[in-house]
Amino acid sequence: MTQSELMDTIFERPAMYLGHASVIKMQAFVEGFGFGRGEPDPIYAGFAQWVVDQYEGLGQHEWSAVATLKGVTELGAFDVARSFWKRYKE
Repeated sequence: MTQSELMDTIFERPAMYLGHASVIKMQAFVEGFGFGRGEPDPIYAGFAQWVVDQYEGLGQHEWSAVATLKGVTELGAFDVARSFWKRYKE
């Protein structure tokens, strides 16, 4: 499984992997998973950069921080991140 496949899986069943829908936990989990694999996932890396580039004016350097700012609440941020992921993959 790649980091991008893990993202798809977590968006389908966040409670199973994170306890509750949290972009901060999700980013930490996915990046830790990638570190453990020792192989970078270019799709996931591209997503992280895409989000930061799309919202450059916010001054954030992490996709989860951008989603948190846009979503206001933790659940809202998770929904924003899901929409970012969907748009990025199109």
